[in-house]
Amino acid sequence: MVATSLLLAACTPLHPDGTVTDASLTQKAAAANVKIFHEGETPPASVRQLGHIMGYACKSVATDPAATLGDATAEAKLNAMMSGGNAITGFTCKLAGTNATCAECWNCSECSGMAVVAP
Repeated sequence: MVATSLLLAACTPLHPDGTVTDASLTQKAAAANVKIFHEGETPPASVRQLGHIMGYACKSVATDPAATLGDATAEAKLNAMMSGGNAITGFTCKLAGTNATCAECWNCSECSGMAVVAP
């Protein structure tokens, strides 16, 4: 099986072009049900991989709240759901500071993993 690589990334509610901000209430509710299997946890044996997903949170101006891992996780779950998944495997998060992805952010959080369909 060939997994299609998906890189669905943007800043979260803290940025006007963020996918979480643009999502409907129905989409946000569905994304909240996406199961997370952190790196090192064993997912069900028969998952179907859909592709790599990411989620970001960005504090881009002084009046924005801090970029949290919770915001980045919410965006990663939304991106997994929008790609057809109901779970994320190999999930990791970190406070990214100001790397190339977050060049316009005062601080940044990022999460990533593999979107999957789990039984």
